[in-house]
Amino acid sequence: MLLPTPAHLDLRTAEFPLQHKGLLRAYTLPWSRTALWRFLHHKRWGYLWVDGEDWILGMAIVDLGYLAKSFVFFVEAEQKTPVFYREALALPGLSPVLHSTQEQVRTAKFHGPGLRSRIQWFEEGLLNFQVEGKNLSISGQAQRPEQAPLVAANLLSGGSANLTMKTMRHSAQVRIRFQNREWKTAHAWVATDLTDGFLPRSTRWSWASLSGLSLTGERVSLNLVEGFNGACECLLWVNDLQIPLEEGVIEGQVPDQNWQIRTRCGKVQLEFQPWCALWDQTRLGLVSSDFRQVYGTYSGRITTGQKILIIEKLRGIAEYQDVLW
Repeated sequence: MLLPTPAHLDLRTAEFPLQHKGLLRAYTLPWSRTALWRFLHHKRWGYLWVDGEDWILGMAIVDLGYLAKSFVFFVEAEQKTPVFYREALALPGLSPVLHSTQEQVRTAKFHGPGLRSRIQWFEEGLLNFQVEGKNLSISGQAQRPEQAPLVAANLLSGGSANLTMKTMRHSAQVRIRFQNREWKTAHAWVATDLTDGFLPRSTRWSWASLSGLSLTGERVSLNLVEGFNGACECLLWVNDLQIPLEEGVIEGQVPDQNWQIRTRCGKVQLEFQPWCALWDQTRLGLVSSDFRQVYGTYSGRITTGQKILIIEKLRGIAEYQDVLW
């Protein structure tokens, strides 16, 4: 059973790995080592994906300290090419990324060439997000998550403490305008990722995220990772129940082949069928990234102990990242 997230999570004195349930409010990272080391290793990002039933939207705001990035990616069901993909890079000092906490709201904001984006997490669990660009406008307002958020942290070899909060199943109203087209729904579902910590210069992970209904009607959500934070970031939600899992085993990197997703404990056995992928290979001197975020559907079975849940074509995200930063 997961313990509730403390009102103030102090990672200077925490025992790792840790895993809590409930919204992340205040926290303190262990500010050790030199100022230069912290500047080079401190990474934080806000990310969300939106399930619009016949489309998926992905959006990120990333602060690397010396470089900022935002992207937005939108694909319709079973299409091999996105409707749109926008990204922008900026120097934080010129076009700042802000991950600020004030007046009971945590904000990730990006203002770069041709793209403005913002995600806001409110203390009571509400969520807002906006994107503005040429011929592009996105706005969303989401309710409290139906399932208790996961808060996890671990010590990373070559880095220091890394903290993440995953929220699942925010019911949302979303409006998207692109060129002369519009998508509008009052029944979208949103999942988010808020991560902050000191990461190793070389970091690699695979990630799987899904949410929806099983064939027998249970509300099922899954956050699974291989590498990075390890098992403390792996959790299954079934209705209001949280079930910790062992670390994921995610076999797949390319967007034109199905991926195999399982856990070392054997409770999760899934196949991921890609629709479309954001595949970004960045080479900026000493910094490089091989980033593959794939949008598609999951099918297979999940064993909870009480029963076997069958899921069929639940929408979600699979990701592979290998980065030198």
